[in-house]
Amino acid sequence: MSIVLGTSSVFYTSCSGASSIPKKPLIYQVYPMSFQDTDNDGYTWKGWDGQQDKQYAMGDLKGIIQHLTYIKSLNVDYIWLAPIFTTNFYDNGYDIIDFYHVDPRFGTEQDLKDLITKAGKLGMGIMLDMVFNHTSIDCEWFKKWADGDPEYADYYFKKISDTQPDPEVNSFFQGPAWAPIPNKTNEWFFHIYTQQQADLNWENPKVRKQMRGVLNHFVKLGVKGFRFDSFCEIDKSLYPYAVQNPGNERYYFTHGPKIDQYYQELFRGLPKNIYLMGEIDAANTSTDDFYQHTDKNHIFNSVYTNDFNEFNKASVGDEDEANPLDLPTLYDNISRFTKTRGTIAKLFECHDNQRPINRFVGWDNPNLRTYISGVVMGITATLPGPNILYQGQEIGMINTPWASIDDHRDIVDYVAYQNAGDQMTNKIINGSRDNARTPMQWDESIYAGFTSSSGTNEPWLWGETKQPTISGINVVTEDRQAGSSLNFVRRLNKFIKDNQIFVDGNFELQEFDGANYVITYLWENKQQKIKVVCNLNSINVDYNYNTSDVLLSNYLANDLVTNRLKPYQFSIITN
Repeated sequence: MSIVLGTSSVFYTSCSGASSIPKKPLIYQVYPMSFQDTDNDGYTWKGWDGQQDKQYAMGDLKGIIQHLTYIKSLNVDYIWLAPIFTTNFYDNGYDIIDFYHVDPRFGTEQDLKDLITKAGKLGMGIMLDMVFNHTSIDCEWFKKWADGDPEYADYYFKKISDTQPDPEVNSFFQGPAWAPIPNKTNEWFFHIYTQQQADLNWENPKVRKQMRGVLNHFVKLGVKGFRFDSFCEIDKSLYPYAVQNPGNERYYFTHGPKIDQYYQELFRGLPKNIYLMGEIDAANTSTDDFYQHTDKNHIFNSVYTNDFNEFNKASVGDEDEANPLDLPTLYDNISRFTKTRGTIAKLFECHDNQRPINRFVGWDNPNLRTYISGVVMGITATLPGPNILYQGQEIGMINTPWASIDDHRDIVDYVAYQNAGDQMTNKIINGSRDNARTPMQWDESIYAGFTSSSGTNEPWLWGETKQPTISGINVVTEDRQAGSSLNFVRRLNKFIKDNQIFVDGNFELQEFDGANYVITYLWENKQQKIKVVCNLNSINVDYNYNTSDVLLSNYLANDLVTNRLKPYQFSIITN
């Protein structure tokens, strides 16, 4: 299936395929499993009890190639692909077996080369997701290490013990951080995620050499960037403190003193036009810690953190009742992550979050979906630094009202389900990462055009409650509507590209209007001065401005009212 774009599409030729790096890039994250399926197969689900053996449709690289023109219509510089390497999909591809090869369910090496080439011709660079903290326990490195091959000595962490080592130290996802080595007696390996993911020992120079080889391999293929999954966790030298301070594992596993040293060595010799972005798992992290990896030590072009999204939760890491928007927290987060220029990428949505429309309003007024989507995308696009747009965000996709744990695929949800006494809770329904991982919605057909409606296999992540949520929320429908979320973000991103002020201007965050839920900020350079106005309220708000001064808005011009902000109105005005 191919989406035909209307005349509202706007194109911008970026420089990501050239020698330089865009000053304010737009990065579009594709979750390949859920973007577009072309062959109606690929995913086998055995169920949480391991008793099933059902086939499902899964996205593939040819599906991404099929929609490159669509992605370009969003004015994208880089396409960030979630992992496409050989995997067991125990953690949806973040449990990598072989870093050098495309998983056959995604396609072939030639498919990847074609994607890189065709995206490059449209002025977009491919950015691969590098999961360098750990490998799958089915990786050959792990198997040889476990078998005592001297060439792979110290590739991972081992303890010899008759009982559970350091039981007070827990993993982030699944029980104690030490798990038995398969087919061994009294031997244990270390993992901070699932028991299928063994942490690599970066103290070993052979490990660091292996990872340099991986990067160089893909640079030679023409990849233009890399996103590093949880990059700050590779240094485990603070492990003794985690033993002494149970419950604080995230802090001690994300603040190792050798992180920058390891990455400086890893990136040495890479071409200057390779865009490097790191994900910070930032529990208890100060603002200075974010900037040290970019501004201070000049290692990454940018980093991002989901801390930026913590604006309506009871506490960081409380994954998630659908709480109302906490405007002071959102304002503080904007202030915190705009301290310096261009180093913190902004996002409200990625594969690890719920859909922001639901998080802003608890989905109490679906008639406002388009405008909520617009103000969310408007904020991240007009703040300093790179902007990350996640697939489906541009059409205002929403959460799925999950009915059963059997519809979920995220291991985190299943662990939470077990911990809740085999009960579906709000945390699982509202907070599931699977909310962002359901298939991209291309049209109104069954399965939203993600896979063939005539095929025998349904999408890998769908569930009995998914179908009603696709009504009216798809690319074909929104492409035809001038005031849609999709066409607004096209205009928005072109405006950003066309106005140098977002690169060289001075940014000033103004005080927010807490009573009316309005946030404003200024941009100024020698040529112009503009104001960004964001109404985060579901009602009209009085505000002193003239519609004739509006340069861009998520409302059409005829719908704007002088001195009144409409619900969830986002506007850029002359100041």
